[in-house]
Amino acid sequence: MKKILSTLFLTIIVCTHSYGQDNPSAKRNFSYVEAGGAGLFFSINYERQLSKTPGFSWRIGLGGYVEGDFYITYNTGLAYLFALNETEDSFIEFGVNYTIAREYIGISGDGMGIHMFENVVPGLSYRKHLENDIILKAGLNAVFNKYTVVPWLNLGFGKRF
Repeated sequence: MKKILSTLFLTIIVCTHSYGQDNPSAKRNFSYVEAGGAGLFFSINYERQLSKTPGFSWRIGLGGYVEGDFYITYNTGLAYLFALNETEDSFIEFGVNYTIAREYIGISGDGMGIHMFENVVPGLSYRKHLENDIILKAGLNAVFNKYTVVPWLNLGFGKRF
């Protein structure tokens, strides 16, 4: 657990200091909180645009999920942004994420074993870039795991830097 958190923290620090321009179009980092989505109930995420113009991006996040027991979720994924206008401030985002949910606090009394499950979370969202580099996003996901398939909403709010 410490190794995963250390790697996540180091990745965020390195990526946030990896650009040297103040041009808004050059801002390729995005940090945001999300309800629903790939983190399941909630998550804090970092996203890095992989090209100079909107297109492919990579994300990593840490979140939580509660279903009797409390689970910590780790997610990573790829997305592609399709610009809806010439000013490139409105987008459709299609992405696929991989999420691991690991039991952190067991209160259901099912025993002392560590419960973990994996999820694949594809999604389709609308993303709007506002003034001051604020970004809003909302969409629909589907959570696939060995237990079920569940439609899932997401709402995100964050900042580009």
